Amino acid sequence: MNKFLLSRKIYINLNFFYALFVGGLIYTVSSPIIIEIGQKLGSNIGQTSLIFSFYFGGFISGSFLSSFIVRFLSKKRLLILFSFILAISSFSMFYVANYFYLIPVFYLIGLSIGFIESQTSIIVVDVNKGSEALYVNLSQVFFGIGAFVGPLIPVFLLKYKIDWKYSYLIAFFACVAGIIYLLFIDLSKYEIFILRKKIESKTGNSEKKSFIKAKIFDKTNKNINTFEEVKCKDYIKKINHFDENENSNEKPFDRVIKKNLAPKDKFVFLVLIFCMFFYVCAETGLAMWIPTFLRVSKFFNESLAGQTLSYFWFATVFGRIAIGLLTKKIKITILLQFIIFTSIICCLMGIFSNNTIITVILFILTGFFSAGIWPLIVSEGGLKYSIEKNFVISIIIVFGGFGGLFAPWLLGFILSKFNLFISFNLINLFFFLLLLLVFILYLFEKKYSYLNKKS
Repeated sequence: MNKFLLSRKIYINLNFFYALFVGGLIYTVSSPIIIEIGQKLGSNIGQTSLIFSFYFGGFISGSFLSSFIVRFLSKKRLLILFSFILAISSFSMFYVANYFYLIPVFYLIGLSIGFIESQTSIIVVDVNKGSEALYVNLSQVFFGIGAFVGPLIPVFLLKYKIDWKYSYLIAFFACVAGIIYLLFIDLSKYEIFILRKKIESKTGNSEKKSFIKAKIFDKTNKNINTFEEVKCKDYIKKINHFDENENSNEKPFDRVIKKNLAPKDKFVFLVLIFCMFFYVCAETGLAMWIPTFLRVSKFFNESLAGQTLSYFWFATVFGRIAIGLLTKKIKITILLQFIIFTSIICCLMGIFSNNTIITVILFILTGFFSAGIWPLIVSEGGLKYSIEKNFVISIIIVFGGFGGLFAPWLLGFILSKFNLFISFNLINLFFFLLLLLVFILYLFEKKYSYLNKKS
């Protein structure tokens, strides 16, 4: 890869890392102020916490859209559009008037982040061939940094008696900065490089390959010089048409589920999507309830409770860096089992601890060890199903969205029937079910050697 493409690769990575930073910031900015939002709107803790269900309802929709509309429109234009929707939705929270106003606002926030996160994960896998797990982990480091900053904003504002609504105004300006950054990014040279590599990897008729190459790299073709993905759609279709492993007339679902995969592969695919489901259930429970649990059950003040959530997310930054480096040395399924088991131990001890400092440290360690679960599951899916990674990664992330939709409702329901302490302990049940699924996946990989080769 020449120096120009290397610098473009770095620029592209940084752009999408920032997009995930903003997504993480907006995802967590509400957590420390659930009680305050409820007081403002006249709703209880359980009702207010359902904003995360609205968020994940939108997230699911955005992830679904991600795998389909990119076939018809430029990725860059779509990313700008959804970033704009995210900015407007964040700004509108400044004018929140009643509980029902939250439903469309958080739905649109989730819709935007779902689309952006899905496409960012796919682009990062595409751009960083050979180091997919490392870079997916690194991208989630920036999500972790955003999630660390998010809770600190309302904590800082409340400390100085400033209305919590200004948190969303700050989030709005962060979105605007991302849109400006995205306007100046040019995917053209790197997209051509990726396409060229894809063509060179084909094993079909050489005359057909030469014809496609000539069409794509025709210097007189103005469409290629300006290179909009939408203008190159015909050429991309021709490439796919000559791919021995793909049929452009088939839907991704048909290729992945009905035809290309053996029963064992289909089972692995199902295990991966339910792994993501249970992980996001656990993560959402932690992100949503840590400040409230500490304020209600451990009698922390709002500042320390909010800071603990920030420390939790800050720990995920270092956790994802460390786990990303370990992916070069340790098999993904083995690494997953270790970090999930350790997360369960730390979370359980944090829940039952009566010492303030030890409780904070244990939740920080929970964030550190659980940090790599999301990117490792995504990497595992992208590596095992490289032919249809766009579809597979999108579906894995969609099922994560279902987990985020389900967890707030279930935790709120248990809270209404019992108490916050029992509700919060469900997080460890989600982690345990995730550990069980990863252990099953590990046994499959040991039994079937071809799965080991794909990882």
